[in-house]
Amino acid sequence: MLTIRRGTTPTIRLGVSIDISDESKWPIVNLAIRDMAGTNIVVGRDAMQLTANSNGGADLAARLTQEQTLVLVPGAARLQVRARTANGDAVSTAQYGFEVRGIIEDGEI
Repeated sequence: MLTIRRGTTPTIRLGVSIDISDESKWPIVNLAIRDMAGTNIVVGRDAMQLTANSNGGADLAARLTQEQTLVLVPGAARLQVRARTANGDAVSTAQYGFEVRGIIEDGEI
């Protein structure tokens, strides 16, 4: 299971079953994160790497900042990828659960 510690800069890597790597076909791609307190973080296409994979889908890598992880509340959280085509069709992955863990010294380092 994925674990994110507050105040760190993790890179979230995951694969999706649709090739959303071509920006001309899929101009909007978002990785959304929500913690148990309802805090939302959205990482857009401009802050992630998308590459086509050999399974006909795409691999995504999104690096979070300290500022982003510090707003998360320790406990259960979930993430989801959503994308929209240039024609306006929208798709999403399932929601995936993960855990947010605390740190001793709060704030950016």
